[in-house]
Amino acid sequence: MSNDVNKLKQRLEIRKYLVFAGMFLLFLGAMWLIFAPSEEEKKKEEKNAGFNTELPDPREAGIEGDKIAAYEQADIKRKQAEKMRTLGDFSGVADENSGAVVTLSSDADTKDGSPGASDRRNEARSSSVSAYNDINRTLGNFYESPQEDPEKEALKAEVEQLLSGVQQAEKSYTVQSGDTIWSIAQKNGLTVKELCEMNTGFSANGENGLTQNSKILPGDALTVVREEETLEVRITKVESWEEEIAYTTETTKSNELNSGTKRVTQTGENGIRTVTAQRVYDANGNQLSQQILSTVVTKEPVTEKVTVGTKKVSSGASYITGSGRFIWPVPGYRNCSRWYGGSHKGVDICAAAGTPIYASAGGTVTKAGYNRAGAGTGYGNSIIISHGNGYTTLYAHCLSLVVHAGQSVKQGQLIGYVGSTGRSSGNHCHFEIRRNGSYIAPQNVFNRSKYR
Repeated sequence: MSNDVNKLKQRLEIRKYLVFAGMFLLFLGAMWLIFAPSEEEKKKEEKNAGFNTELPDPREAGIEGDKIAAYEQADIKRKQAEKMRTLGDFSGVADENSGAVVTLSSDADTKDGSPGASDRRNEARSSSVSAYNDINRTLGNFYESPQEDPEKEALKAEVEQLLSGVQQAEKSYTVQSGDTIWSIAQKNGLTVKELCEMNTGFSANGENGLTQNSKILPGDALTVVREEETLEVRITKVESWEEEIAYTTETTKSNELNSGTKRVTQTGENGIRTVTAQRVYDANGNQLSQQILSTVVTKEPVTEKVTVGTKKVSSGASYITGSGRFIWPVPGYRNCSRWYGGSHKGVDICAAAGTPIYASAGGTVTKAGYNRAGAGTGYGNSIIISHGNGYTTLYAHCLSLVVHAGQSVKQGQLIGYVGSTGRSSGNHCHFEIRRNGSYIAPQNVFNRSKYR
């Protein structure tokens, strides 16, 4: 079909070029007829060529004695001759239909010494007018409205049908008594899956879309043929959008951390990239395909670095109450302003600000920070160490800390300094011992008689 349309266009183009070429040749011929000299004029020019041995009498020949007057008279004659030629051309056009011949004359014609000069000019004018009329008739035919071409009109109608027509109309099937979904699909050359996909909007009998287990009754209408357009519209767009690049996690093992302990040494951040793709949509805006054209990273992702402990945690059995395995956290200071009792769940060890505090037993630091980052609100700078088997110790109101969460510590290792941060009335180290969340009185672990 497209070949026929192309051939028709080519024929029209060739015909147009041929007409333009013919008009150009005709125009050249007309110009030659207008300006070409006649045979008599050629002979006269040849006769007058050479030296002028016979000088005419200026008075008899009407020659002006004044040079300026002679030039002015010659210019007047030239303009009058041009005017007469123009009037003669248009008068010929005006009298073409009536067949009348208009003869124009001027003083310049009568003064010509040649008796037939006027006739020759009239013949030249008539030829020019005829050529001019022929050109007009040709142009008129060219620009006339072309006659209707039945073949072209039929082709046009067929193209319009392709653009707006429907190749296959939708067809419905009315359920009969004894029909099943399988038998209906078989009757119409479909699979059960295809039949269900054509009837996603089936809502009879409380159904929400047709499935192979749907209940159908006589009289229900099912679509068995979908409407298909002759030509499908495809819309191609080039689109760009931004999307995140997920960061990766880099894990390293460390024997300095207890097994099961994890510490994030560098927080991961997602990157950003700009994606440009060519997408194809149907007339309803549904995306049919996509081709990625380019991907440009505008922000590189930051890798998250995690350290995982591999050190084996020793059994917490050695820290059982009364075993003597806990050590006093502030050696050299035995003055205690308050022991465990009532709402006070630990012992306050008085010491000067900046006095070192040591781990009462080995383990893993689970909390280290101010208030909630540490032991909780009111504890100020505080630390909690897990010793295994449910045992933990707490050190509060520190001036500063030298350990962090996730770090493994040994018994007697420096962990902070005495201070008065949080809810405190003076410099001291608030020390607690817990097991499985329950408080243990420090005086039951340490010999209180040795402390004041």
